[in-house]
Amino acid sequence: MTAHVPEVHFNHRRRRAPVVALVASIAVLALPGAVHAQTFAERFVVRAELGAGTMLSGYQRDSQSYGLNVQGSGRLGFTLVGPLALQASFSSWWFPSENAGQPAGQQYSVTGGLRLEPMLGSVGRLFLDANVGLGLTASRKRLAVDAGLGFEFALGRAVGLGPVVRYGHLFAASDSQDFPSDAQYWSAGLSLSLRLPRAEDPAPLDTDGDGVLDADDQCPTEPAGSTPDAARPGCPTRDRDGDGVSDAADQCPDVPAGAHPDPARAGCPATDTDADGVFDPEDRCVTVPQGANPDPERAGCPDGDDDADGVLNHSDRCPQEPQGPTPDAARPGCPAAPVAVTLEPVLFATNRDRVLPPSYRGLAATAAALRARPADWRLAVEGHTDSVGSEASNSGLSLRRARAVAAWFTRHGIPSVRLDVRGFGLERPVGSNDSDSGRTQNRRVELRLLDPRSSVTPSGGVQ
Repeated sequence: MTAHVPEVHFNHRRRRAPVVALVASIAVLALPGAVHAQTFAERFVVRAELGAGTMLSGYQRDSQSYGLNVQGSGRLGFTLVGPLALQASFSSWWFPSENAGQPAGQQYSVTGGLRLEPMLGSVGRLFLDANVGLGLTASRKRLAVDAGLGFEFALGRAVGLGPVVRYGHLFAASDSQDFPSDAQYWSAGLSLSLRLPRAEDPAPLDTDGDGVLDADDQCPTEPAGSTPDAARPGCPTRDRDGDGVSDAADQCPDVPAGAHPDPARAGCPATDTDADGVFDPEDRCVTVPQGANPDPERAGCPDGDDDADGVLNHSDRCPQEPQGPTPDAARPGCPAAPVAVTLEPVLFATNRDRVLPPSYRGLAATAAALRARPADWRLAVEGHTDSVGSEASNSGLSLRRARAVAAWFTRHGIPSVRLDVRGFGLERPVGSNDSDSGRTQNRRVELRLLDPRSSVTPSGGVQ
Protein backbone atom coordinates (compact mmCIF):
# COMPACT_ATOMS: atom_id res chain seq x y z
CA MET A 1 0.00 0.00 0.00
CA THR A 2 1.16 3.57 0.73
CA ALA A 3 2.93 4.96 3.78
CA HIS A 4 -0.25 4.56 5.73
CA VAL A 5 0.27 0.79 5.96
CA PRO A 6 1.79 -0.05 9.36
CA GLU A 7 5.22 -1.56 9.61
CA VAL A 8 5.38 -5.33 10.10
CA HIS A 9 7.71 -7.09 12.53
CA PHE A 10 8.78 -10.43 11.03
CA ASN A 11 9.48 -11.99 14.46
CA HIS A 12 5.86 -11.71 15.49
CA ARG A 13 5.12 -15.34 16.32
CA ARG A 14 1.36 -15.02 16.76
CA ARG A 15 0.95 -13.75 13.20
CA ARG A 16 3.42 -16.18 11.74
CA ALA A 17 2.07 -19.43 13.23
CA PRO A 18 -0.76 -20.05 10.71
CA VAL A 19 1.58 -19.47 7.80
CA VAL A 20 4.23 -21.84 9.14
CA ALA A 21 1.60 -24.52 9.76
CA LEU A 22 0.22 -24.18 6.21
CA VAL A 23 3.65 -24.36 4.60
CA ALA A 24 4.63 -27.35 6.73
CA SER A 25 1.44 -29.23 5.87
CA ILE A 26 1.95 -28.76 2.15
CA ALA A 27 5.62 -29.72 2.41
CA VAL A 28 4.67 -33.08 3.90
CA LEU A 29 2.93 -33.92 0.64
CA ALA A 30 6.28 -33.74 -1.14
CA LEU A 31 7.77 -36.62 0.81
CA PRO A 32 6.64 -39.59 -1.37
CA GLY A 33 9.65 -40.86 -3.18
CA ALA A 34 9.18 -41.75 -6.84
CA VAL A 35 10.17 -38.94 -9.18
CA HIS A 36 7.96 -38.49 -12.22
CA ALA A 37 9.56 -39.64 -15.44
CA GLN A 38 10.30 -36.16 -16.81
CA THR A 39 13.43 -34.53 -18.12
CA PHE A 40 14.88 -31.63 -16.15
CA ALA A 41 13.58 -29.06 -18.62
CA GLU A 42 10.12 -30.63 -18.69
CA ARG A 43 9.78 -29.99 -14.96
CA PHE A 44 9.70 -26.21 -15.41
CA VAL A 45 6.47 -24.28 -16.00
CA VAL A 46 5.91 -20.55 -16.46
CA ARG A 47 2.61 -19.06 -15.32
CA ALA A 48 0.93 -15.68 -15.50
CA GLU A 49 -2.17 -14.51 -13.65
CA LEU A 50 -4.40 -11.52 -14.08
CA GLY A 51 -7.41 -10.79 -11.93
CA ALA A 52 -9.50 -8.27 -10.03
CA GLY A 53 -11.15 -8.30 -6.63
CA THR A 54 -11.89 -6.36 -3.50
CA MET A 55 -10.34 -5.46 -0.16
CA LEU A 56 -11.55 -7.69 2.65
CA SER A 57 -10.09 -5.99 5.76
CA GLY A 58 -12.41 -3.32 7.17
CA TYR A 59 -9.91 -0.65 8.08
CA GLN A 60 -8.30 -0.42 4.61
CA ARG A 61 -11.67 -0.69 2.89
CA ASP A 62 -13.55 1.87 5.02
CA SER A 63 -10.88 4.33 6.17
CA GLN A 64 -8.62 4.30 3.11
CA SER A 65 -11.42 3.71 0.58
CA TYR A 66 -9.53 0.81 -1.01
CA GLY A 67 -12.55 -1.06 -2.34
CA LEU A 68 -11.31 -2.70 -5.54
CA ASN A 69 -7.99 -4.17 -6.60
CA VAL A 70 -6.22 -5.41 -9.70
CA GLN A 71 -3.73 -8.25 -9.35
CA GLY A 72 -1.10 -9.50 -11.76
CA SER A 73 1.63 -12.05 -11.17
CA GLY A 74 4.28 -14.15 -12.82
CA ARG A 75 5.22 -17.55 -11.40
CA LEU A 76 7.96 -20.06 -12.16
CA GLY A 77 7.30 -23.63 -11.08
CA PHE A 78 9.46 -26.74 -10.84
CA THR A 79 7.87 -30.17 -10.43
CA LEU A 80 9.18 -32.15 -7.50
CA VAL A 81 7.22 -35.34 -7.66
CA GLY A 82 3.89 -36.26 -9.20
CA PRO A 83 1.54 -33.27 -8.90
CA LEU A 84 3.69 -31.40 -6.32
CA ALA A 85 5.88 -28.49 -7.47
CA LEU A 86 8.00 -25.68 -6.01
CA GLN A 87 6.93 -22.20 -7.03
CA ALA A 88 8.64 -18.77 -7.07
CA SER A 89 6.34 -15.80 -7.66
CA PHE A 90 6.43 -12.07 -8.30
CA SER A 91 3.05 -10.38 -7.68
CA SER A 92 1.68 -6.87 -7.92
CA TRP A 93 -1.55 -5.73 -6.25
CA TRP A 94 -2.92 -2.27 -7.12
CA PHE A 95 -5.62 -0.68 -4.95
CA PRO A 96 -7.26 2.46 -6.44
CA SER A 97 -8.87 4.67 -3.80
CA GLU A 98 -12.46 5.81 -4.09
CA ASN A 99 -11.43 9.00 -2.23
CA ALA A 100 -10.10 11.60 -4.68
CA GLY A 101 -7.63 12.90 -2.10
CA GLN A 102 -6.29 9.44 -1.23
CA PRO A 103 -3.50 8.06 -3.45
CA ALA A 104 -3.77 4.47 -4.76
CA GLY A 105 -2.15 1.73 -2.77
CA GLN A 106 0.47 -0.57 -4.34
CA GLN A 107 2.02 -3.79 -3.11
CA TYR A 108 4.75 -5.91 -4.68
CA SER A 109 5.50 -9.39 -3.38
CA VAL A 110 8.38 -11.79 -3.94
CA THR A 111 7.37 -15.17 -2.57
CA GLY A 112 8.11 -18.85 -2.72
CA GLY A 113 5.83 -21.80 -2.04
CA LEU A 114 4.35 -25.11 -3.06
CA ARG A 115 1.78 -25.93 -5.68
CA LEU A 116 -0.36 -29.09 -5.89
CA GLU A 117 -1.69 -29.60 -9.43
CA PRO A 118 -3.15 -33.05 -10.14
CA MET A 119 -4.05 -33.79 -13.77
CA LEU A 120 -7.72 -34.72 -14.24
CA GLY A 121 -7.61 -37.04 -17.20
CA SER A 122 -6.97 -35.14 -20.43
CA VAL A 123 -9.25 -32.22 -19.46
CA GLY A 124 -6.77 -30.19 -17.46
CA ARG A 125 -5.23 -29.56 -14.06
CA LEU A 126 -6.77 -28.59 -10.74
CA PHE A 127 -4.32 -26.54 -8.72
CA LEU A 128 -3.89 -25.28 -5.17
CA ASP A 129 -0.86 -23.21 -4.16
CA ALA A 130 0.40 -21.42 -1.06
CA ASN A 131 3.23 -18.84 -1.07
CA VAL A 132 5.07 -16.84 1.58
CA GLY A 133 7.67 -14.11 1.22
CA LEU A 134 8.46 -10.44 1.24
CA GLY A 135 5.83 -7.82 0.57
CA LEU A 136 6.88 -4.26 -0.38
CA THR A 137 4.57 -1.29 0.01
CA ALA A 138 6.06 2.13 -0.50
CA SER A 139 9.34 1.93 1.40
CA ARG A 140 8.18 -0.62 3.93
CA LYS A 141 8.81 -4.34 3.99
CA ARG A 142 6.15 -6.68 5.24
CA LEU A 143 5.49 -10.42 5.56
CA ALA A 144 3.15 -11.40 2.71
CA VAL A 145 1.35 -14.64 1.98
CA ASP A 146 -1.09 -15.64 -0.69
CA ALA A 147 -2.96 -18.81 -1.71
CA GLY A 148 -4.72 -19.68 -4.95
CA LEU A 149 -7.26 -22.23 -6.15
CA GLY A 150 -8.07 -22.75 -9.79
CA PHE A 151 -8.39 -25.02 -12.79
CA GLU A 152 -6.42 -24.81 -16.03
CA PHE A 153 -7.99 -26.45 -19.08
CA ALA A 154 -5.47 -28.19 -21.34
CA LEU A 155 -5.30 -26.30 -24.63
CA GLY A 156 -2.73 -28.72 -25.94
CA ARG A 157 0.24 -30.51 -24.45
CA ALA A 158 2.03 -27.24 -23.58
CA VAL A 159 -0.65 -24.66 -22.72
CA GLY A 160 -3.19 -24.42 -19.91
CA LEU A 161 -5.77 -21.68 -19.32
CA GLY A 162 -8.50 -21.37 -16.74
CA PRO A 163 -10.07 -19.52 -13.80
CA VAL A 164 -8.28 -18.79 -10.55
CA VAL A 165 -9.29 -17.31 -7.21
CA ARG A 166 -6.49 -15.91 -5.03
CA TYR A 167 -6.34 -14.68 -1.46
CA GLY A 168 -3.62 -12.23 -0.29
CA HIS A 169 -2.55 -11.27 3.21
CA LEU A 170 -0.09 -8.53 4.29
CA PHE A 171 0.80 -8.72 7.98
CA ALA A 172 1.16 -5.76 10.37
CA ALA A 173 2.75 -5.76 13.83
CA SER A 174 0.64 -4.85 16.83
CA ASP A 175 3.19 -2.30 18.10
CA SER A 176 3.65 -0.52 14.77
CA GLN A 177 2.48 2.96 13.93
CA ASP A 178 0.73 1.71 10.77
CA PHE A 179 -2.78 0.48 10.39
CA PRO A 180 -4.11 -1.37 13.41
CA SER A 181 -5.03 -4.48 11.32
CA ASP A 182 -3.53 -6.72 8.62
CA ALA A 183 -4.45 -6.07 5.01
CA GLN A 184 -6.56 -8.90 3.48
CA TYR A 185 -7.75 -8.99 -0.10
CA TRP A 186 -8.82 -11.38 -2.87
CA SER A 187 -9.07 -11.50 -6.64
CA ALA A 188 -10.58 -13.68 -9.34
CA GLY A 189 -9.25 -13.96 -12.86
CA LEU A 190 -7.43 -16.15 -15.36
CA SER A 191 -4.31 -18.26 -15.04
CA LEU A 192 -2.14 -19.10 -18.07
CA SER A 193 0.61 -21.75 -17.94
CA LEU A 194 3.30 -22.66 -20.47
CA ARG A 195 5.47 -25.75 -20.26
CA LEU A 196 7.62 -27.90 -22.48
CA PRO A 197 5.55 -30.73 -23.97
CA ARG A 198 6.35 -33.92 -22.20
CA ALA A 199 8.07 -36.47 -24.42
CA GLU A 200 5.81 -39.35 -25.41
CA ASP A 201 6.48 -42.49 -23.45
CA PRO A 202 8.03 -45.13 -25.71
CA ALA A 203 5.63 -47.85 -26.69
CA PRO A 204 6.11 -50.99 -24.61
CA LEU A 205 8.09 -53.61 -26.47
CA ASP A 206 6.59 -56.77 -27.94
CA THR A 207 9.56 -58.20 -29.81
CA ASP A 208 7.81 -61.28 -31.16
CA GLY A 209 4.56 -59.43 -31.94
CA ASP A 210 2.32 -61.95 -30.20
CA GLY A 211 0.39 -59.40 -28.15
CA VAL A 212 2.21 -60.20 -24.90
CA LEU A 213 4.57 -57.40 -23.86
CA ASP A 214 8.19 -58.34 -23.35
CA ALA A 215 7.95 -57.45 -19.67
CA ASP A 216 5.39 -60.24 -19.21
CA ASP A 217 6.52 -62.57 -22.05
CA GLN A 218 8.39 -65.67 -20.93
CA CYS A 219 9.31 -66.31 -24.58
CA PRO A 220 9.91 -62.74 -25.84
CA THR A 221 11.47 -63.81 -29.16
CA GLU A 222 9.03 -66.65 -29.92
CA PRO A 223 5.39 -65.86 -30.77
CA ALA A 224 2.75 -67.60 -28.67
CA GLY A 225 0.92 -68.62 -31.83
CA SER A 226 -2.65 -69.86 -32.08
CA THR A 227 -2.28 -72.23 -29.12
CA PRO A 228 -0.53 -70.31 -26.32
CA ASP A 229 0.75 -72.10 -23.26
CA ALA A 230 -1.56 -71.19 -20.39
CA ALA A 231 1.20 -71.82 -17.85
CA ARG A 232 3.83 -69.67 -19.63
CA PRO A 233 2.57 -66.26 -20.85
CA GLY A 234 3.72 -65.46 -24.37
CA CYS A 235 4.97 -68.97 -25.13
CA PRO A 236 3.53 -71.46 -27.61
CA THR A 237 2.41 -74.87 -26.47
CA ARG A 238 4.84 -77.67 -27.32
CA ASP A 239 4.03 -80.47 -29.77
CA ARG A 240 6.92 -82.94 -29.76
CA ASP A 241 5.36 -85.35 -32.25
CA GLY A 242 4.18 -82.58 -34.59
CA ASP A 243 0.62 -83.92 -34.93
CA GLY A 244 -1.10 -80.62 -34.14
CA VAL A 245 -2.11 -81.68 -30.62
CA SER A 246 -0.22 -79.82 -27.89
CA ASP A 247 1.80 -81.92 -25.46
CA ALA A 248 -0.40 -80.72 -22.61
CA ALA A 249 -3.44 -82.34 -24.25
CA ASP A 250 -1.65 -85.16 -26.15
CA GLN A 251 -2.10 -88.59 -24.57
CA CYS A 252 0.60 -89.89 -26.91
CA PRO A 253 3.00 -86.91 -27.01
CA ASP A 254 5.76 -88.89 -28.78
CA VAL A 255 3.53 -90.71 -31.30
CA PRO A 256 1.82 -88.69 -34.07
CA ALA A 257 -1.94 -89.09 -34.33
CA GLY A 258 -1.55 -89.73 -38.05
CA ALA A 259 -4.29 -89.81 -40.67
CA HIS A 260 -6.58 -91.86 -38.43
CA PRO A 261 -6.58 -90.32 -34.94
CA ASP A 262 -8.25 -92.11 -32.06
CA PRO A 263 -11.31 -90.04 -31.07
CA ALA A 264 -11.16 -91.40 -27.54
CA ARG A 265 -7.45 -90.57 -26.96
CA ALA A 266 -6.37 -87.08 -28.00
CA GLY A 267 -3.17 -87.08 -30.06
CA CYS A 268 -3.04 -90.88 -30.43
CA PRO A 269 -3.39 -92.94 -33.62
CA ALA A 270 -6.31 -95.33 -33.91
CA THR A 271 -5.50 -99.08 -33.71
CA ASP A 272 -6.69 -102.01 -35.87
CA THR A 273 -6.84 -104.99 -33.54
CA ASP A 274 -7.98 -107.54 -36.15
CA ALA A 275 -5.72 -106.09 -38.90
CA ASP A 276 -8.53 -105.99 -41.44
CA GLY A 277 -7.91 -102.38 -42.55
CA VAL A 278 -10.83 -100.99 -40.56
CA PHE A 279 -9.66 -99.05 -37.49
CA ASP A 280 -11.16 -99.98 -34.14
CA PRO A 281 -13.24 -96.79 -33.63
CA GLU A 282 -15.19 -97.67 -36.82
CA ASP A 283 -14.92 -101.49 -36.61
CA ARG A 284 -18.15 -103.18 -35.49
CA CYS A 285 -16.26 -106.49 -35.11
CA VAL A 286 -13.01 -105.36 -33.50
CA THR A 287 -11.52 -108.85 -33.02
CA VAL A 288 -12.95 -110.52 -36.18
CA PRO A 289 -11.42 -109.60 -39.57
CA GLN A 290 -13.92 -108.62 -42.22
CA GLY A 291 -12.32 -110.98 -44.71
CA ALA A 292 -12.86 -111.04 -48.46
CA ASN A 293 -16.62 -110.52 -48.16
CA PRO A 294 -17.23 -107.63 -45.73
CA ASP A 295 -20.68 -106.83 -44.43
CA PRO A 296 -21.70 -103.56 -46.12
CA GLU A 297 -23.91 -102.60 -43.15
CA ARG A 298 -21.46 -103.40 -40.34
CA ALA A 299 -18.03 -101.88 -40.90
CA GLY A 300 -15.19 -104.29 -40.24
CA CYS A 301 -17.44 -107.37 -40.02
CA PRO A 302 -17.58 -110.34 -42.40
CA ASP A 303 -20.82 -110.98 -44.25
CA GLY A 304 -22.87 -113.89 -42.82
CA ASP A 305 -24.74 -116.84 -44.33
CA ASP A 306 -27.65 -117.41 -41.95
CA ASP A 307 -29.27 -120.24 -43.97
CA ALA A 308 -25.90 -121.89 -44.73
CA ASP A 309 -26.73 -122.29 -48.41
CA GLY A 310 -23.44 -120.82 -49.64
CA VAL A 311 -24.98 -117.49 -50.63
CA LEU A 312 -23.93 -114.62 -48.30
CA ASN A 313 -26.73 -112.72 -46.60
CA HIS A 314 -26.34 -109.45 -48.50
CA SER A 315 -26.55 -111.31 -51.83
CA ASP A 316 -29.19 -113.82 -50.65
CA ARG A 317 -32.74 -112.86 -51.60
CA CYS A 318 -33.96 -115.52 -49.14
CA PRO A 319 -31.40 -115.22 -46.27
CA GLN A 320 -33.44 -117.40 -43.88
CA GLU A 321 -34.34 -120.14 -46.46
CA PRO A 322 -31.73 -122.41 -48.07
CA GLN A 323 -31.80 -122.40 -51.85
CA GLY A 324 -31.86 -126.19 -51.91
CA PRO A 325 -30.97 -128.44 -54.87
CA THR A 326 -33.03 -126.40 -57.33
CA PRO A 327 -32.10 -122.73 -56.79
CA ASP A 328 -34.08 -119.96 -58.43
CA ALA A 329 -31.89 -118.46 -61.15
CA ALA A 330 -33.71 -115.12 -60.91
CA ARG A 331 -33.44 -114.87 -57.11
CA PRO A 332 -29.97 -115.69 -55.69
CA GLY A 333 -30.12 -117.84 -52.57
CA CYS A 334 -33.78 -118.78 -53.04
CA PRO A 335 -35.22 -122.19 -54.01
CA ALA A 336 -37.08 -122.41 -57.31
CA ALA A 337 -40.70 -121.36 -56.92
CA PRO A 338 -43.10 -124.33 -56.67
CA VAL A 339 -45.75 -124.70 -59.42
CA ALA A 340 -49.05 -126.46 -59.75
CA VAL A 341 -48.69 -129.99 -61.18
CA THR A 342 -51.30 -130.61 -63.93
CA LEU A 343 -52.38 -134.26 -64.17
CA GLU A 344 -54.09 -136.19 -66.95
CA PRO A 345 -57.71 -134.95 -67.43
CA VAL A 346 -60.79 -137.11 -66.76
CA LEU A 347 -63.08 -137.39 -69.79
CA PHE A 348 -66.89 -137.68 -69.95
CA ALA A 349 -69.60 -138.55 -72.47
CA THR A 350 -71.71 -135.77 -74.00
CA ASN A 351 -74.07 -134.20 -71.51
CA ARG A 352 -73.07 -136.71 -68.83
CA ASP A 353 -71.39 -136.32 -65.43
CA ARG A 354 -70.49 -139.96 -64.81
CA VAL A 355 -66.78 -140.79 -64.73
CA LEU A 356 -65.87 -143.20 -67.51
CA PRO A 357 -63.92 -146.32 -66.46
CA PRO A 358 -60.88 -145.52 -68.65
CA SER A 359 -60.16 -142.64 -66.25
CA TYR A 360 -60.03 -144.78 -63.09
CA ARG A 361 -56.33 -145.59 -63.46
CA GLY A 362 -55.42 -141.90 -63.78
CA LEU A 363 -57.60 -141.01 -60.78
CA ALA A 364 -55.88 -143.64 -58.66
CA ALA A 365 -52.45 -142.32 -59.65
CA THR A 366 -53.55 -138.79 -58.76
CA ALA A 367 -54.83 -139.92 -55.35
CA ALA A 368 -51.51 -141.66 -54.67
CA ALA A 369 -49.56 -138.53 -55.67
CA LEU A 370 -51.65 -136.35 -53.32
CA ARG A 371 -51.22 -138.80 -50.44
CA ALA A 372 -47.46 -138.68 -50.93
CA ARG A 373 -47.35 -134.94 -50.42
CA PRO A 374 -47.66 -133.00 -47.14
CA ALA A 375 -51.10 -132.36 -45.74
CA ASP A 376 -51.06 -128.73 -46.80
CA TRP A 377 -50.98 -129.71 -50.48
CA ARG A 378 -54.38 -129.63 -52.19
CA LEU A 379 -55.95 -130.90 -55.40
CA ALA A 380 -57.77 -128.59 -57.80
CA VAL A 381 -60.72 -130.40 -59.47
CA GLU A 382 -61.95 -128.22 -62.38
CA GLY A 383 -64.85 -129.29 -64.60
CA HIS A 384 -65.26 -128.23 -68.28
CA THR A 385 -67.75 -128.86 -71.15
CA ASP A 386 -68.01 -128.55 -74.90
CA SER A 387 -70.26 -126.01 -76.58
CA VAL A 388 -73.29 -128.25 -77.00
CA GLY A 389 -76.17 -126.75 -75.01
CA SER A 390 -76.68 -123.41 -73.32
CA GLU A 391 -74.09 -121.61 -71.29
CA ALA A 392 -76.07 -122.03 -68.08
CA SER A 393 -76.56 -125.74 -68.61
CA ASN A 394 -72.88 -126.21 -69.41
CA SER A 395 -71.88 -124.28 -66.26
CA GLY A 396 -73.99 -126.60 -64.12
CA LEU A 397 -72.79 -129.69 -66.02
CA SER A 398 -69.13 -128.77 -65.51
CA LEU A 399 -69.66 -128.32 -61.76
CA ARG A 400 -71.48 -131.72 -61.55
CA ARG A 401 -68.62 -133.42 -63.38
CA ALA A 402 -66.08 -131.85 -60.98
CA ARG A 403 -68.15 -132.94 -58.00
CA ALA A 404 -68.41 -136.46 -59.41
CA VAL A 405 -64.58 -136.70 -59.57
CA ALA A 406 -64.28 -135.20 -56.07
CA ALA A 407 -66.72 -137.82 -54.79
CA TRP A 408 -64.50 -140.53 -56.29
CA PHE A 409 -61.53 -139.15 -54.37
CA THR A 410 -63.38 -138.99 -51.05
CA ARG A 411 -64.52 -142.60 -51.58
CA HIS A 412 -60.86 -143.49 -51.98
CA GLY A 413 -59.63 -141.79 -48.77
CA ILE A 414 -58.90 -138.21 -49.80
CA PRO A 415 -60.37 -135.68 -47.27
CA SER A 416 -62.70 -133.19 -48.89
CA VAL A 417 -60.78 -130.30 -47.28
CA ARG A 418 -57.89 -131.06 -49.64
CA LEU A 419 -60.12 -130.68 -52.69
CA ASP A 420 -60.92 -127.41 -54.47
CA VAL A 421 -63.92 -128.10 -56.73
CA ARG A 422 -64.96 -125.64 -59.46
CA GLY A 423 -66.95 -125.67 -62.69
CA PHE A 424 -66.00 -123.52 -65.66
CA GLY A 425 -68.59 -124.55 -68.25
CA LEU A 426 -67.51 -123.87 -71.81
CA GLU A 427 -65.18 -120.97 -70.78
CA ARG A 428 -61.87 -122.78 -71.21
CA PRO A 429 -61.88 -125.07 -74.27
CA VAL A 430 -58.64 -126.92 -75.10
CA GLY A 431 -59.88 -128.12 -78.50
CA SER A 432 -62.16 -126.90 -81.26
CA ASN A 433 -65.86 -127.34 -80.62
CA ASP A 434 -66.39 -127.61 -84.38
CA SER A 435 -65.17 -131.23 -84.46
CA ASP A 436 -66.05 -134.39 -82.55
CA SER A 437 -62.45 -134.86 -81.41
CA GLY A 438 -62.22 -131.29 -80.17
CA ARG A 439 -65.49 -131.51 -78.28
CA THR A 440 -64.29 -134.79 -76.72
CA GLN A 441 -61.20 -133.00 -75.39
CA ASN A 442 -63.34 -130.18 -73.98
CA ARG A 443 -65.62 -132.58 -72.02
CA ARG A 444 -63.18 -133.06 -69.18
CA VAL A 445 -62.18 -132.53 -65.54
CA GLU A 446 -58.65 -131.20 -65.05
CA LEU A 447 -56.70 -132.18 -61.93
CA ARG A 448 -53.84 -130.02 -60.52
CA LEU A 449 -51.72 -130.63 -57.43
CA LEU A 450 -51.35 -127.31 -55.58
CA ASP A 451 -48.12 -126.57 -53.68
CA PRO A 452 -48.98 -124.18 -50.76
CA ARG A 453 -45.80 -122.19 -51.53
CA SER A 454 -46.90 -121.57 -55.09
CA SER A 455 -48.32 -118.20 -56.10
CA VAL A 456 -50.79 -120.10 -58.34
CA THR A 457 -54.20 -120.33 -56.63
CA PRO A 458 -57.56 -121.53 -58.06
CA SER A 459 -59.91 -118.77 -59.12
CA GLY A 460 -62.98 -118.22 -61.25
CA GLY A 461 -65.66 -120.72 -62.15
CA VAL A 462 -68.55 -121.77 -59.89
CA GLN A 463 -68.40 -123.83 -56.74
